[in-house]
Amino acid sequence: MRTLLLILLFSGTAHAAIIDTYANFQELSAAQAEGRDFTVTVNDRGSRFGVFAIHGGKIEPITSELAVAVAGEDLNLYRFEGIKADGNLALHITSAHFDEPRALALAAKTETCVSTHSYLSEEKAICVGGANVPLMEKIARALQAQDFTVVYPCVKFAAKSRQNIVNRCALHGAQLEISTALADELAVDHSRFDRLASLLRSVLK
Repeated sequence: MRTLLLILLFSGTAHAAIIDTYANFQELSAAQAEGRDFTVTVNDRGSRFGVFAIHGGKIEPITSELAVAVAGEDLNLYRFEGIKADGNLALHITSAHFDEPRALALAAKTETCVSTHSYLSEEKAICVGGANVPLMEKIARALQAQDFTVVYPCVKFAAKSRQNIVNRCALHGAQLEISTALADELAVDHSRFDRLASLLRSVLK
């Protein structure tokens, strides 16, 4: 069995933890307006599998685009997207506290989930965390086989909490943290982006 490439994130590239402006969605929605500051898009396709981008739009780069590509036309899809002209990081609610009702409802009826995120790093890597270990291992191996640099297990963003939105699905899920350096590359290298999305779809399906 192939040994997974293990990369330690060093202090020069790993971003400091974001301090959320709001503790939960109720606080956020009292201060920010849907349709003006953020949008919520839910595609319930009756699938066993779901893809979540809870820091989409202008909050974390490329996470929405990747979630849409992975979900295609048949997997369940949830997007919470920042659309403010600036200051979109204020819309960030950490995954274990993200309790937007439509996200919770979709997760509750979905068996296995993946969530897309990004983190600040000059290393072109994908950090794989979550609570569904078989799924995480399968994703990590598939990524490495396609020459993506993999950080697994993802110590910095372990995503083990059962309150994490991706783990509210029946069989829990995998959280994919894409470095900003890789996100920048994927934004211009469409063939590599498509290869990543296709790979993730194949693992889920």
